[in-house]
Amino acid sequence: MNRDPVCGMEVENQEISSKNEGKMFFFCSHGCKERFLHSPDKFLSNNNAKGGHSNPSHSMNEKNVSGPISESKQYTCSMHPEIVSDKPGDCPKCGMTLEPKNAVSEKSGEQKEIKKLARKFWIGLALGIPVVFLALEEM
Repeated sequence: MNRDPVCGMEVENQEISSKNEGKMFFFCSHGCKERFLHSPDKFLSNNNAKGGHSNPSHSMNEKNVSGPISESKQYTCSMHPEIVSDKPGDCPKCGMTLEPKNAVSEKSGEQKEIKKLARKFWIGLALGIPVVFLALEEM
């Protein structure tokens, strides 16, 4: 997997690329590519080990994701799985919030809520059917 030299995001999709000094570089968006082409020495000298977007069109907003952030987590867009980042933020293609790849704990809470509501529905249905038959019997 390649890393965008401008923002530090991991790039699986190799559609946006540029060649500089005989080496091929891959980018997460056209904005990052344009910034690189404008001043490649700036990004090659510091190698941008920190990562993070400074492009306002797809800035990384850590406030969009709640909970502790571990360095080993990877975040991806649910609509564009080729977008992978080490930090939470927004998808550079569609602007949706990046979600943790292993978001099991958050979804398990949603599953519990769905099961709870389904149980209430079936209990209400079971108790409501006899009432309907009793009401129809008098007619």
